[in-house]
Amino acid sequence: ALAVRLDEEGFGELPVVVGYLDRSEHAAARYGQPAGSPRNAAAVLHRGGIALNFAKHHLPNYGVFDEFRYFVPGDSMPVVRVHGIDVALAICEDLWQDGGRVPAARSAGAGLLLSINASPYERDKDDTRLDLVRKRAQEAGCTTAYLAMIGGQDELVFDGDSIVVDKEGEVIARAPQFSEGSVILDLELPAAGAEAPSGVVDDGLRIDHVVLSDGPLDAYEPELAGGYAERLDDDEEVYSAL
Repeated sequence: ALAVRLDEEGFGELPVVVGYLDRSEHAAARYGQPAGSPRNAAAVLHRGGIALNFAKHHLPNYGVFDEFRYFVPGDSMPVVRVHGIDVALAICEDLWQDGGRVPAARSAGAGLLLSINASPYERDKDDTRLDLVRKRAQEAGCTTAYLAMIGGQDELVFDGDSIVVDKEGEVIARAPQFSEGSVILDLELPAAGAEAPSGVVDDGLRIDHVVLSDGPLDAYEPELAGGYAERLDDDEEVYSAL
């Protein structure tokens, strides 16, 4: 329904990544988990339909997380080609844990790694988050966008603070903390190779490659360089969380 609505409102050519609860139709049963168990999943919406979907690979089982008990892990390396650029996709813990989709993005030759995240707030986590994204961008060998949820769910608080860094780990843009915001920027990214990536890469992940638009955009002068939202001091941060 969302994909159709976006298309009807004139946004069908814009690839949109959304998280949702899915179920695994073919997963084999394992101890404590029946076949057909739920998946922590995301989908790429394009031209009124679902172009690709995938499940979170790394399932955390610490702190407030109990995902390994409930969810089936994803076994693919999702990559979509957008205007001739390969974009690798991940979900939250896929960046927080070593291995998996970060080195797989490099193996797949991605020009951009995009991760959607719902990582709960902790004091001073903004510094930890930035160090993490910088490290993962260098490991993936490409520009990395860490898109962070904002708001509350039950007793959890999500503080926003989305970050985009280049392949060297330099910050290109950073969104506000505890405030909704849109980050719109032009990125200069490497063109994908003539051959579409395929096969099995790091951690046994199978590349799932979908072409949304193959031809490059016409050359234009970049206008949007991102921005760097002002950081909150310690007292403001804690007060905003409360």
